[in-house]
Amino acid sequence: MQRHVDAQGQGEARVNHRIVPPGLSFEQALRLGYTGPIRLPGYIAWLKTLPCHHCLAPAPSDPSHPNFFKSQRNKAPDPLAIPECRDDHECYERNGFPDEEHRLARAALFMLQAIFEGRLKWVG
Repeated sequence: MQRHVDAQGQGEARVNHRIVPPGLSFEQALRLGYTGPIRLPGYIAWLKTLPCHHCLAPAPSDPSHPNFFKSQRNKAPDPLAIPECRDDHECYERNGFPDEEHRLARAALFMLQAIFEGRLKWVG
C-alpha cells in the first residue's frame, strides 16, 4: 500500500490497490465506488487557505467537490476539489456549473500547484 503525505508530514491518506472489475474503465470503477474513497486531508487543509477560485474572496475557502459523483455513494475524490467561498459553494450545490470540464481543469491546476510548491509528494 502506498501513502500520500504532504510536505510537512501531515495529511496522510492511504491509496487503495483494489482491482478494477474486468470490462470497467478506471473512471467507471471510480464512479461506482470500486476504488474506495480517495481522501487527502492535508490537501483539503491547504485548499482552505486559498482564495475563492471564482470571485477571489479571501480565505478561508470551502473545498468544493464536483457534483457528478453525488448520485453515487461516495463523495468525489479530494484531488478534484477546488477552493470556493461559502456563497459560491452554496450556489454550485444548488445550481451546478454549466461546464464541469472547466471545474476539473481548475482542480488539476490546483493539484499541480500543490505539487510544485512542495505541499504534496508521493512516497512509496
